Amino acid sequence: MNIRARPTRLGPPRAACLMAALVALATSAFAQWGADSQPTRTTTSHGRRVIGYVTQWDAWKGTSAGLPKQGFLNHLNLDYSQYTHLNFSFFGVAQDGSLHSGDYRNPNLWQTNTIQNPAPLFHGDIYSSWDYYLLWGELSPQWNFTAAVTNAGFEPYAGGWRHTPTGLTGPMPVPYKPPGNAPGILELAHAKGVKVLASIGGWSMCKHFPETAADPVKRARFIADCQKLIALGFDGIDLDWEYPGPFAGMNFTGTSADFTNFLTLITELRAAIGPNKAITSAMSAAPAKLAGFDWPAVSAILDSINLMTYDFEGGWSDFAGHNAALYPPAGSPPGTFSCAGTVQYLLGLGVPPAKLALGLPFYGRGVVCNGPAALGAPTVKVARTIQPDGPILTAADFASWEPFDATPTYQRITQLMGSGWTRHWDNVARVPYLTKGTSFLSYDDSRSLGEKAKYVRQQNLGGVIVWTAYGDLRAGTLSSATSKLAFSPATDAPLINVVNSVLAGDPVPPDGTEGPSPAAGPLRGLDTLPANRPIVAGYLNALRGPTGQDQIITNFPAAVQAANLEAFDLLLSAFAEPRADGTLGTGLGAFASYLPAVVAEGHALNKSVLVSIGGAYPASLAANFATIAASPALRQTFASNIVSFLQTHQLDGVDIDYEFPENAGAARTNFTLLMQTIYATVKAADPRYIVMFGTGPGWYLGSYDFAALKDHCDFFFYFGYDWKNPHNGPMRKPGSVQWTTAGDTLPQASVKGGLDYVLGKGFPANKIICGLPFYGSNNRSWSAVRNLYAANQAAYDAAIETNALEVLIDGEWFTSPTALKRKLDALLTTNSVLAGGVILRGVGCWEIGHEHASAPDLSTAFAEWIAGTNAPPPPPPPVDPPPGPNEGWLRHALPGGLTLGLEVVSSWGSGFEGRLHLTNRTGAALPTWTIQFDAPFTMSSIWDGVYGGKVGATHTVSNPTWGGYTLANNAVGTVGFIGGGTPAQPANLRLNGQPVSSGGTNFATWSAAFGGVGPSDDADRDGRPALIEFLNGTHPNQPDAGHRAVIRSLAVSGVTNHYFCVIVPADRTAAHVEYRVLAATNLNFTPLRLMVPHQTNDLGNQRLEVLWRDTHPLARRTQTFARVQARLVP
Repeated sequence: MNIRARPTRLGPPRAACLMAALVALATSAFAQWGADSQPTRTTTSHGRRVIGYVTQWDAWKGTSAGLPKQGFLNHLNLDYSQYTHLNFSFFGVAQDGSLHSGDYRNPNLWQTNTIQNPAPLFHGDIYSSWDYYLLWGELSPQWNFTAAVTNAGFEPYAGGWRHTPTGLTGPMPVPYKPPGNAPGILELAHAKGVKVLASIGGWSMCKHFPETAADPVKRARFIADCQKLIALGFDGIDLDWEYPGPFAGMNFTGTSADFTNFLTLITELRAAIGPNKAITSAMSAAPAKLAGFDWPAVSAILDSINLMTYDFEGGWSDFAGHNAALYPPAGSPPGTFSCAGTVQYLLGLGVPPAKLALGLPFYGRGVVCNGPAALGAPTVKVARTIQPDGPILTAADFASWEPFDATPTYQRITQLMGSGWTRHWDNVARVPYLTKGTSFLSYDDSRSLGEKAKYVRQQNLGGVIVWTAYGDLRAGTLSSATSKLAFSPATDAPLINVVNSVLAGDPVPPDGTEGPSPAAGPLRGLDTLPANRPIVAGYLNALRGPTGQDQIITNFPAAVQAANLEAFDLLLSAFAEPRADGTLGTGLGAFASYLPAVVAEGHALNKSVLVSIGGAYPASLAANFATIAASPALRQTFASNIVSFLQTHQLDGVDIDYEFPENAGAARTNFTLLMQTIYATVKAADPRYIVMFGTGPGWYLGSYDFAALKDHCDFFFYFGYDWKNPHNGPMRKPGSVQWTTAGDTLPQASVKGGLDYVLGKGFPANKIICGLPFYGSNNRSWSAVRNLYAANQAAYDAAIETNALEVLIDGEWFTSPTALKRKLDALLTTNSVLAGGVILRGVGCWEIGHEHASAPDLSTAFAEWIAGTNAPPPPPPPVDPPPGPNEGWLRHALPGGLTLGLEVVSSWGSGFEGRLHLTNRTGAALPTWTIQFDAPFTMSSIWDGVYGGKVGATHTVSNPTWGGYTLANNAVGTVGFIGGGTPAQPANLRLNGQPVSSGGTNFATWSAAFGGVGPSDDADRDGRPALIEFLNGTHPNQPDAGHRAVIRSLAVSGVTNHYFCVIVPADRTAAHVEYRVLAATNLNFTPLRLMVPHQTNDLGNQRLEVLWRDTHPLARRTQTFARVQARLVP
């Protein structure tokens, strides 16, 4: 999962270049917190938003709600790999526009003429509220201002306390959290890479929203409190105004002016908190309540439009119906609510699908029917006074679902549904419901939520929201019986697991099942391989027996279960048969029986299982490979069949064992094309699938274009055996020569010689796995001599040949356990014998079945060496050359100095003659150009330019094509045309596809707008001088977030590892500034190294976020610090 390091402010050193420091990664302190729900997918598997609402009142629920104790429903029990955002709910809106804790909600607000008075943002009485436990973590209330309390920033204030870093105040006792106690939601979420938004409103605290949005003074007070929340560490604001417009809320009714005022509110809020903080809004599912918004303007400001696609039916309904139908039930009248209906309505208004998040209820709604419960049955309503609504007439089934006010969580539903309830499935609406006597309950389960996640994927929506993230939590064993914040590390979360699984492309779970379906892609793919140590691969041959010859093992799965598979990361089941028509066969030896046993046992041990296709025998396999490789059609057929084979057998990848392309001409070219096709096709199916190939040891290396093949595989498995000279897999053989099919030679006839040859062709060491033999030079299994070796181990170890690193046992050369460890030293440490001292990605063996079944000492030697037994000290961290003074700088300013204007020469009723004037003040001539711009008119009969057409509102025009044309600097180019429609000045000018400006804003102009701050000034003391604030596009006089440290799993040169990264926001209108990111392993920043820009995300509105990564994977560094340098340029 993505793990985001939490930035800490450090004072920026004043140096030749202005710098802002970021803290080293400190995620290990939080590793123990947060639940592991054992998901099959995480949010990184699909990239959509998964927003969970977390309430600040549900912690009061205890055993009467089916929970292990009061305090269980808290942030510690969430699986942070399953969410991208958490919305802390709710803050209320007071009469003056200020915000207050939900615990200060006026319980009489339902009464006429009752108002909400102002109150603090957080409830200070820790015995009456969970606010500070949720915000700061497990508290140790203190009645005295001890040294520890004052060191934490508390001081006496008005008979209570004040927290000086935040300005928060409250009554005694002090809500002190000792170091090491469970963290608060902000601290934990940020350490886990999850953002937290402050959610404002909710059904019962929106009464004063309309007047606040309409009144500039109240609006300013509202926004000021939002800024306080941002300063406390919240990553944005979620507005839950229920509802703007002339519709009834709880004891208030809005007006049509609300729609305009809502836009004004979010516009001013965006200006106040800046572009790098999120603004989202929960919206009604009713089209009538959505019609009045200015959706183009609203969509441009909001980062997510959170659709409350639930509460369609409930206690207010006259008939029992679905809480959240995906589609309208059969026989529904027009206008019946459904999730799909709301989405399609907004898409029809032009709202971008990426802005929409579908609402998912992790709860149900129960009603009482007038007679036997059934879908569509009439309900029975009674008068009742409840909180927060007051006196109402309702059919809600309070009796069945206390203490949930007839809206039980999924977890409570599953606890009680076995007590006489009958489950039904509506195949039209795609949701379940329960009946019991006169009681009816509509709810969502794994299947219905899977259907909704599939719909999100099909419609390419931005993501989902969950009300609430606590709804599916099923506690395991509590880690502490005394903590107020109850914590169960093994808390299950079956519904959110399903949502992420289906969003990632996995099937919808079958009806009546709970939890996600098996992952459709690889269960243990490329992303699961260890990043901080060498990997170990092992083949399992279905054509062998105890002697190592072509005999067949038939006792499955016992033969596989007896093998020491725990020592390996990759298990390769050999061999599937490549057929000449591009299909795959399973008839070689016992492969058909072997494969399912290997997959089952391997996955049970959390190993990656690959199919190996080909092999050396029978000889027809090579001929079939040659036929397939020579034909483009057969190559594609073969690759597609591989994908189907991987999916059918739940495999994690494929190994191509073509032994061997016969020459360095057409056969070599065809094999490269074959691997190119396989790699592209398999990765298109799922990039986590592992693709590798193998060959060796010497002669046939010339038949492989290693320089090209490096781009079409994840790994190359080198056959470090079968030399027979006389050793089986000699590590070195000085003075020897080995020719290849290409007419060139290896440096020597040995493992080192073969690997140096491959490395010399440009193949990267971090993609090479070297195979070592579990059999002897005469093909006998190690098991045949293992007992002889064990009885005389000291003598045999003393006799290991120093170059070959093999030992002669019973007249045959073997790699014994001790010799194997020495080979690992030679390949995987700084004592590497390979050219340049390079270190390989891993090692492997042919093959596991050659081991002694009851004494697997060769695979044990792998495991011991990897674990550090008999291994040399780990290599020191790599040291990169220090950057030069002008190295690595980057700028993002828009191309400047280019403007486009329209001149109307003449006009008539149906059209006009126009001229486009393109002014070039970029500082350089433009010999060619293509511009795009938006305008409502049409263009025809173009002269002095080439017209590329109009798509939507966007025109494309290119330079004239006559010879010698150029648009000189400070010159104006004119394109004439006949226009139709209404003339208008062009907008959104782009040059060659990139936005342009008239020149951007320089630092002096920007600074003047903020009181003339200097480049090195840090007026807001947020650790970033003004020049970097200028680069980031943030406010120099208000503390806000700029760049931030994260850990990301990235694929670099085809290998996925975790990297220390820095995300830098950039304002493209900031002209004449450039920057770079430097890293070091200490706060002295000596020695320095450059970080690498890895990815740029366009956030719109001329804002970017640039992901910079370290030069080496995180596993190679114990701690990392980074800082950003910026400088002004001409």
